[in-house]
Amino acid sequence: MEHRHKLRNILCPVCIRGKLLHVVAKMDLIGVNTYPPSQSLRAELFVKCPKCKNQIGISIKH
Repeated sequence: MEHRHKLRNILCPVCIRGKLLHVVAKMDLIGVNTYPPSQSLRAELFVKCPKCKNQIGISIKH
């Protein structure tokens, strides 16, 4: 069985072009923060932007 959900993209805070994550459109994004490399100490997770190749930090409030 396949489930389809509408998705939203979380974009890179540095270049605003790279798609970092796809999240369900209904998800409340207030608790999701992205950080450029200069603020990486605030992050819990890291992903690499596919466009600008910067390491982007992500934190999720529970």
